[in-house]
Amino acid sequence: IFEGTEYRWYSRLFAVSAHGALLRKGKPIQPKVRPDGYLEVGRHNLLHRMVVFCWVERPAGANHVHHINGIRDDNRPENLVALTRADHQRLHAQEKRRLNQQSRP
Repeated sequence: IFEGTEYRWYSRLFAVSAHGALLRKGKPIQPKVRPDGYLEVGRHNLLHRMVVFCWVERPAGANHVHHINGIRDDNRPENLVALTRADHQRLHAQEKRRLNQQSRP
């Protein structure tokens, strides 16, 4: 707990809260926004993966993370779901079909 917020260790270096707040070696840091809209911590650490690893139950083999509302910087645990690669691809294909149907006259 740091300043009243619970953190869980992602690695020996980083800890993350359920709201995506970060500590590096016990000190607060801010993630960087990548060009694709995802938040990155250090090199190759995506914040949504860190939150899922620490705060979301993951079924066996569920190594992909999906943002339920599609907003890439909304990394609250209730907005993230861990999926297998196949399930994640299937979900995006369904969303694409739904959007294509909605855009037709």
